[in-house]
Amino acid sequence: MKPPEVSPMERWVLDRICRPLLAHIPESVTPNSLSWAGHLAAWAAFILASSSVFVSRELGVWALCFAGLAVWAQMILDNLDGMHARATGQCSKFGEFLDHWLDALNIPLTAAGIAMAIGVGPALLVGVLLTATLVYNSQLVTYRTFGRFVPPPTSGTVAQFYLGLSFLALGPYFYFFPRELGFNQQIILVMTLASIWMSLRQCYYYWTHLKRAILEQVPFLVLASLFGALHFWGLISGTEYVLLASFLSFRITGSCVLNTVLQQAQYHRMDYGVLLSQALIYFAATRTPELAIGGLLAPQLAVYGALIYIFVRNVLELARLYPEFSARVAEAPARIPVE
Repeated sequence: MKPPEVSPMERWVLDRICRPLLAHIPESVTPNSLSWAGHLAAWAAFILASSSVFVSRELGVWALCFAGLAVWAQMILDNLDGMHARATGQCSKFGEFLDHWLDALNIPLTAAGIAMAIGVGPALLVGVLLTATLVYNSQLVTYRTFGRFVPPPTSGTVAQFYLGLSFLALGPYFYFFPRELGFNQQIILVMTLASIWMSLRQCYYYWTHLKRAILEQVPFLVLASLFGALHFWGLISGTEYVLLASFLSFRITGSCVLNTVLQQAQYHRMDYGVLLSQALIYFAATRTPELAIGGLLAPQLAVYGALIYIFVRNVLELARLYPEFSARVAEAPARIPVE
C-alpha cells in the first residue's frame, strides 16, 4: 500500500515552523514529553471550544481563538516529537506507541471541540465523532494489516492546520453573527455534513485496501454506535457522550496500537466490559433516573463508572505488556542531523 505524497501545506508546516523550532529544543528534552504536551493541548482545545457556547460573546471569542492556538500547538508538537527523536537518537518503540496511543484520544477531542463550538445537535455530533474516530481506527487497522503506518490522503497535519484556522475564524464570526441566527443554522448544517463526508472519504481510502480485514473494525463500530445511540435518545449529555466516545477510541484503537507496535499476534477487538457498561447506563437512565447515591444521580455514576473502567483496562493492558518494550529496538536511525 503506497502512502500518499506529502502535500505542499504539510511541507510548509514542517519546513517553516517545525524545523526552526526543532533546532532550539535541548537534547535533554525527551520526545515523549513533547507527545504528552501535545496531548494536553488537545484537552485544552476541547475544553476551550466546548465552553465557548456557555459564556458571553466576548469571552466566547477568546475561548475559540485560544482553542485554535491550542490545536496548532498540538499540530506542531505532534510533528516535533518524532523529529526530535530522530535528530537526537532517542527513537524507541515506546515512543512510537505513545504517539499513536495518545492520538486515539486527541482526534476525537479536537473533532468534538469544533462540533460543540458551532452548536450541532445530537445526531450531527454523533455523526462527526463517529466518522472521525472511524478514520483513525481504519488507519490503525491498516497499520496492523500492512505493517507500517500509512497517513490518510489528507494528513493529520493539514487537518489540524485548517481546524485551528477554523477556530480562529469562528471566534470573531460568532461575535458579530450569533449561532442562533437562521442562516447560521444552515451554514452549520452544511459545514457539519461536509466534515462527515470528508471523514467517510478518508475511511473509504483505507477500506479499498483492507478488503476482508475491514471486519476487524466491526466491534469498534458497534460499541461506538451504541454510545451514539445513548446520546441520540437523550440518555447521556453531549459532554458525557464525547468523553465516552473518546475513551472508547482510546480503549479499542489504543489497544490496536499497543499490540501492533509490539507485534502481538492477537488482541481483543471487542471489550465486553464496555458493552456491559453501556447496558448499565441505559438501565440507570431509564429505570432509576432519580436515584441519588452520594450526591450523584445513578445515570451519572454509570457514566463515571464506564470512564473509569475503560481507563483502568488500558492502564492494566499497558502494564502487562510494558516489559516487552525493553526488548524492542527502534527501527529509525540512531541520529539524523538537523539541517
